[in-house]
Amino acid sequence: MLKKEIVVGGRYLAKVSGNITIVRVKEIRERRYASRNNSVFYVVINEKTGRQVEFRSAAKFRRKLETCGV
Repeated sequence: MLKKEIVVGGRYLAKVSGNITIVRVKEIRERRYASRNNSVFYVVINEKTGRQVEFRSAAKFRRKLETCGV
């Protein structure tokens, strides 16, 4: 996925430890370096286990899950 498609609070299918699972984005942090490009970190919560994981790449996200407003 593209960086601009990922939003805080969104639910996504993502690859965590080699398995495809549902995650919720808790926080997006940007770290600035003087000599290198900026780095973006995605703090997500695995909805199956409840663990918090940090991604350094938007490539871990597969697709956004649509929420049903029932």
